[in-house]
Amino acid sequence: MNAKTLIRNASLAMAIVGAITLVVVAGPLDPPSGPVQPTGRTQINQQYFITSLPYTISTQGSYVLTGDLIGVAGQHGIVVNADNVTIDLNGFSIAGVPSSLDGINAVGFRENLTVRNGLIRDWGGNGMQSNTAQCRVENVIAIGNGAQGIDVGGSSVITGCVAQGNGFDGINSGGGAIIGCVSDSNGGTGIDSAGLVADCVSEGNSGDGINVAGDSLVRGCRVVRNGRGVTTGIGVCVVGCVVSDNDAEGIVAGTGSTVSGCNVRVNGADGILVDSGCLVVGNNCERNGLSASGAGVHVTGSDNRIEGNELTNADFGVRIEAAGSLVIKNSASGNTINYSILAGNDVGPIGTAAASASPWANIAY
Repeated sequence: MNAKTLIRNASLAMAIVGAITLVVVAGPLDPPSGPVQPTGRTQINQQYFITSLPYTISTQGSYVLTGDLIGVAGQHGIVVNADNVTIDLNGFSIAGVPSSLDGINAVGFRENLTVRNGLIRDWGGNGMQSNTAQCRVENVIAIGNGAQGIDVGGSSVITGCVAQGNGFDGINSGGGAIIGCVSDSNGGTGIDSAGLVADCVSEGNSGDGINVAGDSLVRGCRVVRNGRGVTTGIGVCVVGCVVSDNDAEGIVAGTGSTVSGCNVRVNGADGILVDSGCLVVGNNCERNGLSASGAGVHVTGSDNRIEGNELTNADFGVRIEAAGSLVIKNSASGNTINYSILAGNDVGPIGTAAASASPWANIAY
């Protein structure tokens, strides 16, 4: 038997084995009638459709609205009683009625809940309420709810959301990140969080515009026409924000905080108010104290560094009421008193730029 014959026979044998294997794996081309039997495979991200309210979710999976839905008095709209759930509002709305409860309510301490893409409005309670950890809320609008607009637990991410005209806080998070959101004309705090608040707008809220717990970061936010502007716990950074036209203080920073590169103007009381151990550097504070005696920067404690701020047209440029802080390289003009500083602080020479020889001088012009 020559080589060509051997190769031909081997190829034929392989083709026969392949055909047999194909039949075994694929099964008959004309399967028997009746229900399809389980294959042993697990289906991931089972999708369900929400077509009416109230609706209770008891199984993990993906849930999708198919149209606008209206709630029922005395009940929540969607109750989440499972972990690992995604609710896609799919561009539609869930609307409450008088005496309804929450629009979306997660029972107990759930994990891994995602809500996205739609409108939650006019519920008697919260628009969305969840103690869920690892929660994501994306592109949700919460309007006109009786309590809070969006309220979630720690380690959560809220992005691209709007909360407007809710009875209490607009957006409330136990921790994580709130990014690119708008909170407007709510009855309490605009944004209340412990974590990162970035690139947000908080406007026209009755309480604080933004309130954060200790060790948080507030970055690149616009905070206007609220009760107070930005209020913080200890060890917080407030960086690159516009804080203006608030009824009381612009920024109230807790012990050990940093306020840097902010534009703080025409607030009713102090522009920036700090206690102890704070760094206040490179801010522009203009015309604060419109409703009460106010300073561009007001210090009530010790161990602060007040440096390189522009302070104009207030009752006080810099007002320091305790000993033990460093005050250098600031510029003040048009204030009733440019520098009101208690003895016992380390203060760079105060005078005009032309007359000062010190690189640490505070300028009055």
